[in-house]
Amino acid sequence: MLDDGLSWYVRGHLEAGGGRHGRGPLAPLLGRAAELSEMTRQLTSDDTGPLTLTGPVGVGKSRLAAAVFRHLGSRFERACLAELDTVDPQGDGRAADLLHTAAADGTTLLVLDGGTRPRREIAPLVARLACAADGTRILTVTPRALGLYGERRLPLAPLAVPTSADAADLQRLGRVPSVRLLLDRTRSVRPGFRLSDGNRGAVAELTRRLDGLPLAVELAAARLKVASPAQLLRELDASPDALRGTPADTTSAHLTMGRALEQSWQGLAPGRRELLARVAVFAASFDADDVAGTLRLSAGQAHGVLDELLDRNLVVSEEQPDGGLRFRMPGLTRAHARAFLTRRDAWEPVCRGHAAYLLRHTPTALPLPDGGPRPEAGPRDPEVPDGVPEGVPDGVPEGVPDGVHSLTPREQEVAELVAEGLTNREVARQLGIAEWTAVNTLRKVMRKLGCPSRVHVANRLRQTDGRPTVPPDRPARGHAQAATAPTRRAVA
Repeated sequence: MLDDGLSWYVRGHLEAGGGRHGRGPLAPLLGRAAELSEMTRQLTSDDTGPLTLTGPVGVGKSRLAAAVFRHLGSRFERACLAELDTVDPQGDGRAADLLHTAAADGTTLLVLDGGTRPRREIAPLVARLACAADGTRILTVTPRALGLYGERRLPLAPLAVPTSADAADLQRLGRVPSVRLLLDRTRSVRPGFRLSDGNRGAVAELTRRLDGLPLAVELAAARLKVASPAQLLRELDASPDALRGTPADTTSAHLTMGRALEQSWQGLAPGRRELLARVAVFAASFDADDVAGTLRLSAGQAHGVLDELLDRNLVVSEEQPDGGLRFRMPGLTRAHARAFLTRRDAWEPVCRGHAAYLLRHTPTALPLPDGGPRPEAGPRDPEVPDGVPEGVPDGVPEGVPDGVHSLTPREQEVAELVAEGLTNREVARQLGIAEWTAVNTLRKVMRKLGCPSRVHVANRLRQTDGRPTVPPDRPARGHAQAATAPTRRAVA
């Protein structure tokens, strides 16, 4: 079978064949025109160093590589696409011989899809093939860079997700790549589904919650066959493992998002994995100092944690104007890491550690930016819509159970940011959600906790973490400025 599969690929013909990407016509490749153009440019340039396509699990690396193979194959004397999950060049000498023959014979394009194979098995093969002939162009698909001299790395980012401005315009929303993919895949199982004024808010929020990952979007589309976008959002609140499908829904080898995310942590010892997962305590962006202070690491250890998280595509980096870097853990990855820590009874301790770090670095009283006096305000929060119970005293009302641990992951994120003093708009911006979603989620938090205002919510979380409370008559916005002005970058 190895000979048959490789022989077909090595012949360089582009008719249908075996493997995940040769099972008939593929669904349209949406939102990847720029990446396809850049990979074409690099593979046809004078630079013959191996090109490695990296990116998080579920971002669509294999689909893009297959498109490159189909697009460029006819320009080379030979074109070979080998899926290394089904071909073992190290364990089968015949497969290795075929690949080396292909590389050494004229101008050749080799596309090697590493699948789930560890890079320690792939890197030696790529190194040998790169030396086979000057005319060989090698594209390797793997979550992590191979670490070879002369290697060119091309990170593949998730599809763009809608901004608040996108969500406000129905036509503009429909052109956002992640939304286009969701609509296209949903209509394949539910032909009558349409983007409308009634569902656009939930659709925009759903694609943000899916981090723009094509695999997550495809699995979500499969669920939309029998659910509305709003219903699916509630399912995701209850369980991050709600994303699952069948081979008819995706060409990925992963049929659940949970199993796909688990691959990113493969090969880590339990203790090391727990240390890296603790970075999930940050709901917003953070830097190396935040990691060192919260996890009580040295500067060198914190940089090592961030380097490994970046290498495994578990966090994304954001360039800063001063040349520094801030980091962010995508929502699905964060939920997966949090679930892992919760199973090990390690989530609450890391939250307490983060709270202690914030207290050490947050002054208790800061003036307003304009230097003026604080305005008078009652305990009610003008940002919170009507419908919140009145007359609930500060703290935990008698007979009302402690609801902090009953909050969903999204509600916990919103509550934590509110506890740090952020307004609804700031919460929405930090989490990449619509402002109305932040308001509705805060309403749910207040009902579960029995709190009449965001200040009371802050106090409930502070009591849980052992932090000092805020006077209930302090205005919400003043509380936001006093608590977060110097450390908003470290908010969890």
